[in-house]
Amino acid sequence: MIRKDPSVVKSLVALVKYDRSLSYEGRCLVAEAIVEGSEPARAYEVLAELIRDPSLEPEIKTAVVETVGWPKAPPDAGVVKALEELSRGSDPGLAHLATEHLGRAARRLKDHDPARAAAILEAFLADYERAEREGDEKRLTAVLAGGAESKDPRFEPLLRKGLAHSNPEVRRSAVLSFGRLDPPDRFETVLNVFTTDPDLHVRISALSALEAVPGEPPPLQDRHVSRIPLHVHERLASALANDPAFRIRQHILMYWQRCFSGQDAIAPGVVREAVSRAAQYDPWPGVRSMAEETLKYRRGFLDRPR
Repeated sequence: MIRKDPSVVKSLVALVKYDRSLSYEGRCLVAEAIVEGSEPARAYEVLAELIRDPSLEPEIKTAVVETVGWPKAPPDAGVVKALEELSRGSDPGLAHLATEHLGRAARRLKDHDPARAAAILEAFLADYERAEREGDEKRLTAVLAGGAESKDPRFEPLLRKGLAHSNPEVRRSAVLSFGRLDPPDRFETVLNVFTTDPDLHVRISALSALEAVPGEPPPLQDRHVSRIPLHVHERLASALANDPAFRIRQHILMYWQRCFSGQDAIAPGVVREAVSRAAQYDPWPGVRSMAEETLKYRRGFLDRPR
């Protein structure tokens, strides 16, 4: 644990800003240490200063923004303002990330500062209308992501609309964001995108959306696997046997590898049978070898099936 010492925090800030030898993961760890070594108010003050610093490279700011959710206290006005400014900046990747974190901030502020939370969400809705009117699809996808993170019910119909957008990038972002919600038809909606969308990348993103756990950060944890209904695996087993796109068949195997690689996640019989068939009969050698590797070495496929 980092002791709460201002001189230590100052040194860590300098490390984030000036040590070019640090990897992205290293910068994330240092930013987390800044939070751990500061009282929440001071942590947000430091993070806001770093976000606003015009000399910081986008990769450094990305690491800093990813840390905004770490302090236990809800985000303060300073860091919310810094995120708002960044969300309207010229770097589309940073703008998207900042908008996502604004959505999370709104969710955390609902009980502590409902007026500020409402202001964030009203700005999102206004941005959505403007982006749709002007054809600004990058901003559209960012606002949909932020709205999904906020869990505000007004964004669910907008995300459903995004699933049918003419631009596959908007559909891809919409299905990933939809996976963060928890409507009763969540799995069925995402599966329909997976099976019917004409774009390969949108379909692969739908698989990722099946892994998302509403209210939980990725990656999928062992305790969440039981929340994936059996009919999802049955639909994927059918796709593994019949889908003509070998990349889709590969990604189904990768999805199951992630689902059933943990200590307590044991693959059900329908999954084992599908993987076994793929190992024997898939027409593409890469899929066959991946299926064989899955059966031999993935923990969830070595134990007794449920």
